Amino acid sequence: MSLLTAPIVSGAIDIIVIIIIIIIIIIITIIIITERPEVALSSDRKIGLDDGAVGFYCEASGAPGLTISWLKDGVPIPRGGHGRLLVINAPFGSILRIEPLDADADNGSVVTCQASTGIGHVAWTTANLTVYRDHEGELGSVQFGDSYLKKIIILEGALHKAQTTTARAPSSSSDSPC
Repeated sequence: MSLLTAPIVSGAIDIIVIIIIIIIIIIITIIIITERPEVALSSDRKIGLDDGAVGFYCEASGAPGLTISWLKDGVPIPRGGHGRLLVINAPFGSILRIEPLDADADNGSVVTCQASTGIGHVAWTTANLTVYRDHEGELGSVQFGDSYLKKIIILEGALHKAQTTTARAPSSSSDSPC
């Protein structure tokens, strides 16, 4: 190879390397832009008692410009919430808290978490909400089917969260084991 052709070959190699780098950047950009969002709710079913509280956590991922929104029975909930409905931004997701629960308004509700990207890709998931009335009063039980729903109150910092557990009803027709 002569001294005159060496710079030409070296320049051609530089151009090829630059073209390969540009192609890699374009491929990575296309992958990022077309990434569809993914959403997951902490549970697909929540049970609560009238005047209690329930929270839904929605985890979402995707790019670019991911936005998380909530719907209750198909009606969008404003950012920050409205009235009994509180929307809280959280790392990698969002929390919807409903407090106090209203058996008339909330029982049978469908809660939807929806994630959308800045380029229009949308994903969503739903959860069903069941709200029972606490007919027996403080820490009582409510019969439904062959089970009993017990309300257990747990203090968590300054927040009161209502959690539920179920226990099999006794096989006899006697009163509640509570």
